[in-house]
Amino acid sequence: GIILDTLNKEIDQKILSGMVWNGMEVWLSSENQFNYKAAYDLAVMSQGKSLPVVFKFGTTEKPVYYSFNTLEDISNFYLSAMAYINKTLEDGWKKKDSIDWSVYEDALK
Repeated sequence: GIILDTLNKEIDQKILSGMVWNGMEVWLSSENQFNYKAAYDLAVMSQGKSLPVVFKFGTTEKPVYYSFNTLEDISNFYLSAMAYINKTLEDGWKKKDSIDWSVYEDALK
């Protein structure tokens, strides 16, 4: 329904544009998530030999280019991004589970 659709859009928007890492805004579009995972996986598999890798953070108006030079640095970033996504999803589930649907049922009678 409308309420769940609205909540889903809020959750998606928060995942997309709500993360801040080391003071930089991080856009977690599906494409960016894929690119971050690929760079992280490659860094782990190559024991850091694939580094440095540079990502663009911030906004279109105020871009910030950040160079990941160590395995520890890219791991910190990637694991932070995954934790942010998981926490945002969990918060959304809790919000959905706490909806008192009887309020809406009464309104429809």
